[in-house]
Amino acid sequence: MKVFTRKIDKLGRIVLPIDFRKSMGLEINSEICMEIDDDEIRLKCAESSCRICGAVIKEKCTLQICAECIRKIKNI
Repeated sequence: MKVFTRKIDKLGRIVLPIDFRKSMGLEINSEICMEIDDDEIRLKCAESSCRICGAVIKEKCTLQICAECIRKIKNI
């Protein structure tokens, strides 16, 4: 397990190391979920959901449309 220490800036921000972002598939504008549990703060990738049907999208997807909806659109 890698552990890094970062300082919080004046606006309350921290920078996630590039190794963390790459290993989690996080890119610019990726959404993360923040949880507080006792004395811990947990960051997780937010689940994306299809903008058409609401299904959870597990794979990286920039359009936020699931494969099934894309298939249906192509067949129209």
